[in-house]
Amino acid sequence: MAVQADFTGIEPSTGWEPLPEGEYVMVVHEVEEVTAKTGTPGIRVTFRVAVGEHRDHPVTDTLWITPKAMPFVMQRLEALGVQVPNGPLTIDERLLHGRRAQLLVRHEPWEDRDGNARVAERVKAYEPVPGDSSSTPDPLANAVPARTDDDIPF
Repeated sequence: MAVQADFTGIEPSTGWEPLPEGEYVMVVHEVEEVTAKTGTPGIRVTFRVAVGEHRDHPVTDTLWITPKAMPFVMQRLEALGVQVPNGPLTIDERLLHGRRAQLLVRHEPWEDRDGNARVAERVKAYEPVPGDSSSTPDPLANAVPARTDDDIPF
């Protein structure tokens, strides 16, 4: 099967554009368990802007699970409406998917392998969404995304 594509007058994409710095109401879209090269466990949370001109723009933040980071992890979970117990808590997609928070996004400059200047988005703070009286997400939004045939390895 082949698809005919006409590129007449089309300019190549300049690539990904970072989200402008500022505060955004975001919803948890994806949650993934990660491990740093050092062995440190973490939770990578991908948010999407919930409203406005940048709606659906993704932003990722990683919550590292270390003794020093636990107060920050606790604050961020509480900003997402999670009631953090005085004890163990399993942090996974079912707990976080669909939850909302207001995130402060800042830019951090860096250089790629070729020496080109780049900008990374960094989440600097989570706050509860102003005026959001619900501490839990919409039950339909909290459903874990269904697996598709593409997710099956055979």
